[in-house]
Amino acid sequence: MIPGDAVLIPQEVIDNFDTVYKPAVEALVIANPAIAQQILAAGNAPGTTPAEILNTHLTLARYNVLATNDGVAVLNGQPYTNSGKFYTGTGAPIALNLGVQRFTADPAAVAEMQANYQTTGVLTRPLVTLHTTQDEQVPYRHEQLYRQKITASGSGALHVNIPANRYGHCNFTTGEALASFLILVLKASGQDLSSDAERLLRTERDRIEFRRIFAENRDWALAGRR
Repeated sequence: MIPGDAVLIPQEVIDNFDTVYKPAVEALVIANPAIAQQILAAGNAPGTTPAEILNTHLTLARYNVLATNDGVAVLNGQPYTNSGKFYTGTGAPIALNLGVQRFTADPAAVAEMQANYQTTGVLTRPLVTLHTTQDEQVPYRHEQLYRQKITASGSGALHVNIPANRYGHCNFTTGEALASFLILVLKASGQDLSSDAERLLRTERDRIEFRRIFAENRDWALAGRR
């Protein structure tokens, strides 16, 4: 339906994504909900409700179309590989894996990523990360992989992750965001501003989320200060 492939995006597709190809993807997803959900399952992408499934398809299509060629240019080669990937999530995984198009990353692109785009996991100051567990843009498993790297580097005591259990990229409540920030303040400075800050929240839901997150992470923030 979209000309080109996953690693070669024609300029015509880039120029007309919003006016031609986005509406076409939207129409196909709406007309074929079961297939649309299987595609997300095969890619381990989130989305349960019709609105979430549609949003994930449109978001991933946009990133693929608008960012792929730029990535190739910046990295001096095609960075994507699925040559050893076995896809699951559909009723016919063997047929899926026999038919899916395969790609192998260019060595120059891999070398560039390893040299200049890899995090070390070494922390020199406290870090709080807040991440939605069904993030359609940055998968939550990336958070888990980064935590493993932090732990392996010996920096585990400086990091805490606060998961937000819902769909959406950075789909945080005000209570979650404020509590996460003040946990970082407490860890870095020893100042507990929670009582004053809670009064700024307007809804009971935000206040409940704020109290829960602050209570769950208070011990981490105070570790080494007592």
